[in-house]
Amino acid sequence: MNRLSDLHRREDGSVIFSATVLLIGFALLIGYVGNMWAELIEKQNTQASADSAAYSASVWRARGMNTVCTCNHLMGELTSLVVILEALGGPEAGSSPFEPCGTDQSQNSMIESVLGLSKSQSDIAAFAKFDAKFVDLLYKLFVSSHTRHYCGAAIYDAELALKAQFASALMGKCVGTVMEIIGKIPFLKPVGWIGTAIHGIIDLPLGLELLPELLKDRMLEMLVSAIAPVKDLVRIVIPVLGAYSAEIASIGVTQGAVRTSILDTTNRVAEFYGLDACVAVPGNLPVQRESGPAANAKSKQQPTATPWKSSDRKSSFIDTINTVVNKIGIAKPIMYGYYLVAKATPRRFRSSNQKKIVEQYPKISQYSSKMKAGIPSEGYDDNPSRNKLKSFDLDAEKLTQFVRATNPYVDSARSPMRGWFRDQMPVSNISTYFTHWSYRYTLNESFCLRNGEHGIPAQMLVLEGWDAKKKGNENWTDDPDGADRTFSLVVGVQGREREPVFAPSVYLRARPNGDVAIAQGMIYNLNARAKTVTSSGSNLQPTTGWDTLQWEPQSGTVRAPEWNAQPSGPKGKLAPWEFFNKRSLSTNDGARVKLNWQAKLRPVTEHGARTLADDSGVPDAIRSVSGVVADHAVLLSH
Repeated sequence: MNRLSDLHRREDGSVIFSATVLLIGFALLIGYVGNMWAELIEKQNTQASADSAAYSASVWRARGMNTVCTCNHLMGELTSLVVILEALGGPEAGSSPFEPCGTDQSQNSMIESVLGLSKSQSDIAAFAKFDAKFVDLLYKLFVSSHTRHYCGAAIYDAELALKAQFASALMGKCVGTVMEIIGKIPFLKPVGWIGTAIHGIIDLPLGLELLPELLKDRMLEMLVSAIAPVKDLVRIVIPVLGAYSAEIASIGVTQGAVRTSILDTTNRVAEFYGLDACVAVPGNLPVQRESGPAANAKSKQQPTATPWKSSDRKSSFIDTINTVVNKIGIAKPIMYGYYLVAKATPRRFRSSNQKKIVEQYPKISQYSSKMKAGIPSEGYDDNPSRNKLKSFDLDAEKLTQFVRATNPYVDSARSPMRGWFRDQMPVSNISTYFTHWSYRYTLNESFCLRNGEHGIPAQMLVLEGWDAKKKGNENWTDDPDGADRTFSLVVGVQGREREPVFAPSVYLRARPNGDVAIAQGMIYNLNARAKTVTSSGSNLQPTTGWDTLQWEPQSGTVRAPEWNAQPSGPKGKLAPWEFFNKRSLSTNDGARVKLNWQAKLRPVTEHGARTLADDSGVPDAIRSVSGVVADHAVLLSH
């Protein structure tokens, strides 16, 4: 009995019960905290995986955009090479030679008609002999040995200009010959001396100016004809670059380079973080092919007119002689007086010179009237290259991405060449002709390449929704949602199903399908952008880095010239081997390229979440969470 009462009064063992309860509670608390910590770490890892995937995928898109810009510029540079060669020799260079026609033919006839009368008949036999051989040499070079041409465009115009100068000089020499004939009358010998002096004065620039420039023109013709086949090779490469650029952007192919790289990135992220799914939408670039020329354009014409109305022509001594002979008209009255005397002389008593003047004077008079207008500054209308220019919508072609990519490079390469032509070949005015033809062929070659005239059409890539007339002032510049749709990329990830770390039978997982996280990245351009509206008369291209050309702004303004801009000034005397060094290729406008597409993370937007929710290729768990986020988008800004 005492033992039972002692048992009730004793307190031994009560601590064990309390300790057991406390230990169980403490263990549950530790398990809860441990599971919560593990869940937190997993959530952080899941979000980190989404962020890293979104940033990495955006970096691939930025690299893709810079690659597209590089391809566009390579296409522009290569096109400028074709333009330069075409401007010099036209499509005739490297093909079969062609016979004289039009103005060229009339010049040949004029030279042949006055050739006999243009040789000195001085009493000084040595001078008369030298003059006759010199005139025959020039005749062979201008007419006899070169009755066919191998180049059109600027070289053809320059040769006709030289031939016109030669014909005018021969007319001046005809005046000297007439005066020498008159000087054979005993009391008029001083007139003959003046005639001989005229021959000597004209022979001097013929030998020092006209002959060297003719030889340079022939050498240039041979050079351009020899390298003309390069144009065909370049015309094959340009569309290939366009196709490669489209493949990069996943245009026309199921899995382009950028999309493949993004897919590889998401797979690597999923593997590294142990995810069930990691998807990025969209996987392509925000670009499209530039549309080709309109087949039903209302206004079609050849690009014969150019915006440059000046001239590089430098006056020379032979110009002064031709001005006196033709424009002032000193030759015509003397020749006409001699013609009247010869006409009045009975046929049986006419000398050989009188017979020549009677036969040829009508042609001489007609050509002399034409020469009063001078040498045309924009070239000859019957140049065979003019007929081969295509007809198209000039105003639309000027604003195409192709012309905007090509023209600055044409201007850059043209500048030192103009300087050399102006200083080394001033009589032929080839510098002026070359400038005009480079303008014409910039548009013509762009149209031909885009229209597939040489085979496969060449297409540059432009931003989605691109409008040539609104470049720099696109719709998304005033529409944040539009910019979000164009430049953003959203990533959704789904973690794997994992049991709780502690007491999985006690602690249930809140999301049995794994954690879901969303992240959004975007591409942007660090080059300056100014809202502008492009007009047909603009001289500089719009200042916008958000483009597939990325001209670098200088002092806030892009210096790349539009087609309408005046050409950069000649860069002084440069040898041919200096044409393509760094100094000569930097234009006065300072057009430079800076590839500056970048990537960054940005807060998830309603559009980004909705993009994931509406994509059928996204796992259901990610779509469900994204839909909830999109439906409660107001909370995204809190």
